[in-house]
Amino acid sequence: MLLDLIDTNNYASYNIRLAQILGLEAAVYCNQLLTIQNKALRKNRLADGFVCLDRDYIQRQTTLSLDRQIALDLQLEQIGVMQRQPEDNNKILLQVEALGGLITDEADLDLQAKLSEAIESKWQKKKARLEAKEAKQQAIKTQLLQSLGCRNVELQAALGNWIDAINQNPKVPPVNKATLRTFYDTVNGYTQGADLDQALKIIQIATAYSWRDARWAIDRYEQAQQAQAVQYKPGAGQIGGKY
Repeated sequence: MLLDLIDTNNYASYNIRLAQILGLEAAVYCNQLLTIQNKALRKNRLADGFVCLDRDYIQRQTTLSLDRQIALDLQLEQIGVMQRQPEDNNKILLQVEALGGLITDEADLDLQAKLSEAIESKWQKKKARLEAKEAKQQAIKTQLLQSLGCRNVELQAALGNWIDAINQNPKVPPVNKATLRTFYDTVNGYTQGADLDQALKIIQIATAYSWRDARWAIDRYEQAQQAQAVQYKPGAGQIGGKY
């Protein structure tokens, strides 16, 4: 156990100058790729001029997931220090001279400018995509709520939160008009359209658990009410408002 702890084979190194420019993850990743590439060159194991990567091995050595490795590949390719084979993301070739230009005292200023520009461009594109996606989701949610004909502000807000919770859950289909109508009618039928507080609590439960079926939330609500009945004296009524 102690030998494993102090064994240098269990440690990873990286170039500090490269980490300052590209970030720690990229520096650790580049160091691992350089080790693999040098070994492939020594043993003449290039595939069509490229190094074939074992992504699982790299993840074990660096803790970088497959998605993160691919993202770093794109970043390195954008600044001209990596070449990738279009047909196979697992085949790459580091441009050692270009990479060296980043970390020497005579670092290529144009290359560093390209790096900053690539990172900024990537962030702006991602930000634009997120904003467009959010705007689209908001427009869809507004249309869905309008289709109900519900005018109660509190109820609309609660239903809007429920729609967001469902649509953000990758394990369930997104909300459409039929789904929302069924959910709303189930809640409305249970409360008989007369107890706003009760309806809000049921919707909040469904939102917290990302439940599309209101009946599950109603069952959980009833269980909570029964538990309260055991703890407190009977006779305390609920204050509700018609909606």
